[in-house]
Amino acid sequence: MVRKPPYYFVILHAIRVFISRAYRPPRELNWIAGVLPFALSMASGFTGYLLPWDQRAYWATVVGTSLARTVPLVGGTLLLAVRGGPEVDGTTLIRFYSIHVLYLPLAMSLILWSHFHMVKRQGISGGL
Repeated sequence: MVRKPPYYFVILHAIRVFISRAYRPPRELNWIAGVLPFALSMASGFTGYLLPWDQRAYWATVVGTSLARTVPLVGGTLLLAVRGGPEVDGTTLIRFYSIHVLYLPLAMSLILWSHFHMVKRQGISGGL
């Protein structure tokens, strides 16, 4: 059995909404509230990749967090904030675990609640 990552369904839903043009007024805010879960699911995948704490996860996290250094002006500070120090170590593991298990699910729940609430108030889009 092939296991599909959960963000595939977020992508499929976004494509359906885009094709049916359900992002147009008065549903712009609902579109944004629907795109944010995709970003959160990608962040969940990134933070969860380190949790096995093996060589593959370590080096993937080193490379992934090094991208923060490319942000102009604040890249070095952002890198230290993401890793919790200059290196990927136990502090990074604890930080990624807490983000993965506590903060991202909480944010996802709040955003999805607001998304569903807006769909309930505005109704399902009539399509094209």
